[in-house]
Amino acid sequence: MSKTVLRLRHITLAPPSIGPMVAGKLDQLTMARLGHDDALGRPLLIGALPLACAHLGGDLGRALFTPWHALTFGRQTSNIGLMAFDQDGLRQHDGPCLIFLVHAQPPGLQLPDITPGVLRPFAPLPEALAHFEPDSTHHDCRPALCRAIWRAMRLLQGRARDVVPHLPGLSPQSAPAPQPARTTTRFVLGSCLYPGGMLEETPYPGDWCPAAADQSMALLHDLRNQPSAPPLDFALLVGDQVYLDATAGLFDPAMLADRFGAPYLKWLGRPMVRRALAGLPVHTMLDDHELTDNWEPVHTQARSWHDEDAHPSVHHYNRDLLAKGLISYLTFQGPVIHAPQGLSRPKLWRLVGTHEDPEMVFMADTRTRRQLRNTRTIDTADIMDTTQFDALCDWLRRSGQHPTTPRFLACPTMLLPRRRLAVGPTPASALHSDAWDGFPHAMHRLLANLYEHDCRNVVLLSGDEHLASVSFVDIRKEGAAHTVRIHVVHTPGLYTPFPFANARPIDFLTPDAFDFNWPDDAGTPARYHCNVQTWFAPPINGFVLIDAPRQLDPENPIRLGFMLSDSAQAHHPAPVPDQGTSDIVTLYVQPAS
Repeated sequence: MSKTVLRLRHITLAPPSIGPMVAGKLDQLTMARLGHDDALGRPLLIGALPLACAHLGGDLGRALFTPWHALTFGRQTSNIGLMAFDQDGLRQHDGPCLIFLVHAQPPGLQLPDITPGVLRPFAPLPEALAHFEPDSTHHDCRPALCRAIWRAMRLLQGRARDVVPHLPGLSPQSAPAPQPARTTTRFVLGSCLYPGGMLEETPYPGDWCPAAADQSMALLHDLRNQPSAPPLDFALLVGDQVYLDATAGLFDPAMLADRFGAPYLKWLGRPMVRRALAGLPVHTMLDDHELTDNWEPVHTQARSWHDEDAHPSVHHYNRDLLAKGLISYLTFQGPVIHAPQGLSRPKLWRLVGTHEDPEMVFMADTRTRRQLRNTRTIDTADIMDTTQFDALCDWLRRSGQHPTTPRFLACPTMLLPRRRLAVGPTPASALHSDAWDGFPHAMHRLLANLYEHDCRNVVLLSGDEHLASVSFVDIRKEGAAHTVRIHVVHTPGLYTPFPFANARPIDFLTPDAFDFNWPDDAGTPARYHCNVQTWFAPPINGFVLIDAPRQLDPENPIRLGFMLSDSAQAHHPAPVPDQGTSDIVTLYVQPAS
């Protein structure tokens, strides 16, 4: 990004070195995360200019500003902020905006006294500078500061043809032509982006072929920039966006700031990630590596995470990882409705979707609300707390009442197929699994609700295993005539370079058939039979592209595309199981060209 930095005397204009990444919506505000490079100092202002005005002769008067300190998290303790585009400000402009930071430390200017958590809208430059007050011992420097910023902007405008192409995801063009009304929702599903090393990331700047760690993001960028391709509505990232324990404790940072902050700054500052996600609403959920590998609660007197001898410090360390990991997640990528200060157990699960269908996706938290598992509790332990599970079952009930409306349950952990190690001679075998089959009580409850509410239109989305697959699950209740088929889609890893850490098809039972009991609404025990067929994609990095029609019918199914980032290694996948004539999902594999 060094080519885009512009300095004029004491004024520096530079693009954000982190982001911006669209984080979601809050009331009438569009939220985005962005951050700055500490080497340039803390920004004074954030500027936004419609891209159509950034070229020579453009109207610089349409630029709007807000103080950096007005952002949530954008104070002395953080170099990342949460920015709000208000309904009547920037969002009235069609097309993308050029976002830049104004670095200036003029003498005699006092920082604005802004209440924490209050999001202030963008305003013209004089109004934004009015938030600052001159020191009584100095003259009012704001008029001169305003003139200096305008001079720097005019110089920036003269370089627009050089500057704009280097900004992530933007190109110097006019506002896009109006698009015809769409009948489908298009989004991507991804998970597990291991941090690349010096030889695994693409050098910047320059026109380099994407290196191994950037190939999936480059494929997403190319997909979004295809002239004939419909735009993406949002992206779902369902865990392990960062690895706080990337070296499994061997070289992991000991300082808290390095362990819980540096991985996020590296991820959000990677040029290819910024280009691929620029302007795209991104909904995330955390999994274990945002805390530590396979995190789950431990006994208060555990000696280690695998036994129950007295040693309370293990429990305290386990709780500390959860608390600090959650604060980092909320600051850098979590839902915008929560502030990170002082929250140790926030509610992460939520409904996301489009303006037309805000309940399309149930984003479930299957990590932070797990119950303690051991040989005594394995038959009753749940993968989420009662409040979330009740809300999930209520969402399934509403989904079953609208069978032609596609619905998606997204969570980090895989529901099916079951792991071989988790299906052993005793119930305690489930302790070998970190997924839903490691919590059989929760898995049976979910399957029973999917059947009872006839959720044929619900597709389950998950990550974590580093192996793409689609499972066709037929659920039948003993004594009932009909069968309910659901689909479980597991995304490949965005970048998972270590084969020993990646699941293999042989690890799973396929095909699989099992029975379980669950009480019906009247409390009478009912017996269910579950039959599972699974198709595995080639073990290649990538993501899933999903096209969901507004209304399902045999002519308009949900289309699942496995976008694989390395076609040179692609081989012909195993045959897809026979889907039958009543399914609402079709499947295709699209290696990179």
